[in-house]
Amino acid sequence: MHNKATSKTEAETPKPMRVDAMRNHEKILKAAEETFALEGVMVPIDLVAERAGVGIGTLYRHFPTKEALYEAIVMTRLTALLTRADQYAQDPDAGQALYSFLREFAAQAAEKRDLFESLSQAGIDFTAQFSSLIEELMAKVAALRVR
Repeated sequence: MHNKATSKTEAETPKPMRVDAMRNHEKILKAAEETFALEGVMVPIDLVAERAGVGIGTLYRHFPTKEALYEAIVMTRLTALLTRADQYAQDPDAGQALYSFLREFAAQAAEKRDLFESLSQAGIDFTAQFSSLIEELMAKVAALRVR
């Protein structure tokens, strides 16, 4: 007998992305970061697809709205910083780990400054939306500092 609850759960579980889909996802994110930073967030989404070397349909399959694309960019940046903080927390030289992380954090912030200024000028504020990730990042920085 087929269990309805099981089939519903299975249907809701997203399928893992194919290798080519993951590659397109990454190309789109990279192109979007560069495009938004250089030309502002009001740039036509077609330009992002063109710079990524994908069709507009491919872009929309990955990111149904421009806001979803913005969110993915911010989420990618924050999760990468969280991962790096965890890696630095394993470094036996606590002082070097803190300084290395802070240098990397500052370099990424400087590199992405134009992008986040563009998002801010367009009235997009992800601080509240990603507050738990930001708090987690600040806690990891505090732990590196205390260590």
